[in-house]
Amino acid sequence: MQLCRFLFALMNAVVPIQIGARDVAFPFVNSLGFWLFFFGGIFLNLGWFMGGAPDAGWTAYASLTLNSEGHGMDFYILGLQIAGIGTLIAGINFLATIINMRAPGMTYMRMPLFTWTTFVASALILFAFPPLTAGLAMLMLDRMFDTSFFNPELGGNTIIWEHLFWIFGHPEVYILILPAFGIFSEIIPVFARKRLFGYSSMVFATVLIGFLGFMVWAHHMFTTGLGPIANAIFAVATMAIAVPTGIKVFNWLLTIWGGNVKFTTPMLYSVAFIPSFLLGGVTGVMLAAAAADYQFHDTYFVVAHFHYVIIGGVVFGILAGVHYWWPKMFGKILNEKLGKIGFVLFFIGFHLTFFIQHFLGLWGHAAPGLYIPARSGSRAWELDQYDWGTVYVCSCCDHAD
Repeated sequence: MQLCRFLFALMNAVVPIQIGARDVAFPFVNSLGFWLFFFGGIFLNLGWFMGGAPDAGWTAYASLTLNSEGHGMDFYILGLQIAGIGTLIAGINFLATIINMRAPGMTYMRMPLFTWTTFVASALILFAFPPLTAGLAMLMLDRMFDTSFFNPELGGNTIIWEHLFWIFGHPEVYILILPAFGIFSEIIPVFARKRLFGYSSMVFATVLIGFLGFMVWAHHMFTTGLGPIANAIFAVATMAIAVPTGIKVFNWLLTIWGGNVKFTTPMLYSVAFIPSFLLGGVTGVMLAAAAADYQFHDTYFVVAHFHYVIIGGVVFGILAGVHYWWPKMFGKILNEKLGKIGFVLFFIGFHLTFFIQHFLGLWGHAAPGLYIPARSGSRAWELDQYDWGTVYVCSCCDHAD
């Protein structure tokens, strides 16, 4: 949720400038979306002080949510609904801005790639958040008014919640990663001192990623018994999405190739992103195979894959974008030496924290947080990742400075 806010901040600052608009289409609606998200976050965390925190996991699967005592889950559901409506409003606002407020001569195929990725991500928001909002409403009715949408004791089906959640949940990954792709597409040509290789293919790859993003949600549900035909269809769709993503990676590499590269802090994050995200993509293709997913599901292997995509892609993109556009937003240049120190600590701490988790998952270490006996061979590996996590946290403190 917080990553989405950072990206929206960059979108608000950069997109109107890139398309020649004075502001977003509806400034009041823009503010309303922010405050809805803010108060949604407050409601989400009220459970800590009102009888217990939410205890059904971040996916809030119905079988756990319906049996959760106290009001923690009630506040969690309400907070997500309010925050989701705020995000939906923001997405509609960006769509209206990009469609209607481009300067004369700014055709779609002349838009900067950050604006293109914002446009596709906003379209994904428009279609991904309503299923989540509807599912949360049904979940709240089941908890508070004893309806039977998901309660199997009353004839409901818990798997319906999984479909509604993941129809939102997997496009959400692309809602986050596509703007990060746009940031890298802005930074790499500037500091490689070359034009971006293959602009048109980058645009079409962005649109194709957004389209395929709605066809892969059930790869999170291979173990629920969807059947071999459904598993095969979603496995093929998941593997297919690697093609447009690969096009982007090759275009970035060909932009860097032969360029007069200047390794500023934004460029360091952009270059480091490529191998980091590539590892997350490779493990994603492994998880796309239903037979392999039966082995890897709910292990640390999935945790490692997720963090290599989200941190190796989205967080690297946010940090690169903040360093790159900070002078444009605030009129001051960030300290380059501190930025590079923060990058080194962040990069080392990130990889040493999460790379280990691939091996823990392959050894069958379930996630999250199951206790491992002290004499277990993977116990030392688990403790080691926490030690390197300290370096990762220190790098975040350096960025705060």
